[in-house]
Amino acid sequence: MGDIDGNGTIDGRDASAVLAAYAKSSSSATGDTGLTPAQEKAGDVTEDGSLDGRDASAILTHYTMLSAGKAVSLSDFSVKNN
Repeated sequence: MGDIDGNGTIDGRDASAVLAAYAKSSSSATGDTGLTPAQEKAGDVTEDGSLDGRDASAILTHYTMLSAGKAVSLSDFSVKNN
């Protein structure tokens, strides 16, 4: 969950990928994100069924907290837990 590019690290590139997919789907008549189904699932970290700014924000916040040495799980940002 959160690793959109599949490189084994959740970071700002993943947040950027979610924002790009959200922008693409918002401007597409079909809602196409340009991502594979697996990437869409990985990007929907809030588990609300859509890719949007909340997912990108959660990914970036998670990355920032880890970079600052805080022990957090991406599931802390799940809609189910809020």
